[in-house]
Formats: sequence, structure tokens, C-alpha cells
Amino acid sequence: MSVVEAKCIVLPHIDDFQVNPSFVSLQFVTVDHNDEKALREALGRVFPGACRMTCTRHAKQNLNALLADKVGLPKRERKKTVDDIFGKDGVLVTEKDNTLISDMLLHIADNCDNEHMTRHIRRLAPMMAENAKALQCPGLQVESALWTNNNCESYNHVLKQATGWKTLKLADLIQQLFTVVEAQYRKI
Repeated sequence: MSVVEAKCIVLPHIDDFQVNPSFVSLQFVTVDHNDEKALREALGRVFPGACRMTCTRHAKQNLNALLADKVGLPKRERKKTVDDIFGKDGVLVTEKDNTLISDMLLHIADNCDNEHMTRHIRRLAPMMAENAKALQCPGLQVESALWTNNNCESYNHVLKQATGWKTLKLADLIQQLFTVVEAQYRKI
């Protein structure tokens, strides 16, 4: 079962599910939605107190692709725009205040000559501001708004290896997830 198939099964029933706060300390739950609207809304309902973040590696790749493919910016201009946001002196590294990050990204968007670029950066602004806001979550061990979901990506690879890169029926997928997680606990 692909992630998309799993979402199609789970999301219509999301209102029937609520995480019991006494079972899970929501302040330590971090969720990544990568700007999928339905998933972002569902996660907000299921984990209302969770720190929500977007993987900046994917956001940066998406911006780079848009600037190359739709906007057609030359490589030098593309690099400058991406560095202004994601670089070592970019907005997401130098600023910690979520409102200021949003304002600065909106300022960059307003000064763009291309409507695709403007629209994309305007959509990016609240997600990156949400990353900065999540930095204030107690117990979260992230030092900048440049958060990536590398742990999720590497665990995704572990799951793909465990399933032989094959689609599984939901019951089989759940059993495989249980087996992999159980193995992780044995390592601890």
C-alpha cells in the first residue's frame, strides 16, 4: 500500500480518531505534512497540540524546481533567491521569530517579477513561519527553522527494505510495521 492509498483509507475516518492526551504527550510529537492540505488539516485535528513542521529540504527542492522549470531563472539568479531563504545567511537561518520570517518571505514574494514565483513563496511563508514557531515547543531538539525529515526518510527506506519494495495489504503492512518497530525496541 502506498502512502497515498493509506491516506485515502485513513483521512475519511479521521474525525472518528483523536489521540488520547494522557496516552501521548503531544508537546513531544512533531509531524511533517509537506504542504499536503488534507494531511495538514487531518494532523491538526488528530494532534491539536503537536509541533508541526515542513521539511525544508523538500521545500528548497520544490522552489529550485519551480524557478528552473516554470520561471526559467538562470542558475545564478536561482541560487541567489534560494540562498536568500535557505542559505547560511538566509531568512530561515538568521531569524527565529515566526512573524518576522513570514513578513520577510512575503516581502521577497512581493518583489518577484514572476507570478509563479510570487505565489509559491507566498505559500511557503506560513509553512516556514510554522517551523519557527515550532522551535518554541518544549522538548523539541531542533535548532533552526531549517528542519528536515531525514529520520523519516531513512525509516521509510527501512520499511521499503522490510517489505521488499512491494505493496502490501493493510493488515500485512500493520504487521510489518509492528515487526520493524519491535526490532527497534530490542536494539534499545
